[in-house]
Amino acid sequence: MRAINLERNVAREYQLEVQRDLFGHWIVALHWGRIGASGQGRILSFDQFDDASRFVGHNLARRKSARNRIGVDYVLVNGAQVALKHSV
Repeated sequence: MRAINLERNVAREYQLEVQRDLFGHWIVALHWGRIGASGQGRILSFDQFDDASRFVGHNLARRKSARNRIGVDYVLVNGAQVALKHSV
C-alpha cells in the first residue's frame, strides 16, 4: 500500500505479508517507511490463524484511517490482495 501526496511531502509505503512456516505457525511480516528508503520492519509469529487475522485486520484499519493522521489515503498497488485465506 502507498500513501502519496507531493504537496504535503508524504510518500509512504506499507507492506504486510501473511504466510505459514514449516512448524505450522502463522507469520506476519510488516515493512514500512518512506518510498525509496530502507524503512523498518517487524516479523511476528502466531499459533492460531484467528490471532494473525485479528492482528492484520487491526493494521489494515489503521492504514484506512491514514487520511485523519497524515492527510492522504493509502491505496493498494501492484495487484495487492487484501482478503485473507485460511490455507491448511
